[in-house]
Amino acid sequence: MAASFNIFNQFKVRMSDGTIDVNTDVHIVALYKTLGGLSDATFSLKSEITSSEVANGNGYLTGGKTLSGISYALSGTNAKFDATDVLWSATGAISSMKAFAIYISGLGELVGWGRISTTSVSLTNTNRLTLQWNASGIYTVS
Repeated sequence: MAASFNIFNQFKVRMSDGTIDVNTDVHIVALYKTLGGLSDATFSLKSEITSSEVANGNGYLTGGKTLSGISYALSGTNAKFDATDVLWSATGAISSMKAFAIYISGLGELVGWGRISTTSVSLTNTNRLTLQWNASGIYTVS
């Protein structure tokens, strides 16, 4: 599935003031049951949305997965952030997924979020979910 991405307002501030260093900070992507809080651009910390994270087990580990293959590219006056697509394989039922969020490990600072589906989706044993990032990157700073 192709995932669109929405940046939290505070991420822009934290990146600008140096709190977040996209070159060195570890980025994590986690799955969520609702959009509650994710669509609120005023949130800044993962702890503000933890209650809606998908339950631990059956192929999903609470806290999410570390993004790998991170790259940065400059195209004209825009800087593009990208990473390798992320895959979860169910070893049982992973239930009620609706959205994902990226945050900075250790700091808990939210970067942004995306919708998986307009309705909740579940994986059954051996099914997989892939977050396939846009060919233009996960997000662009201009």
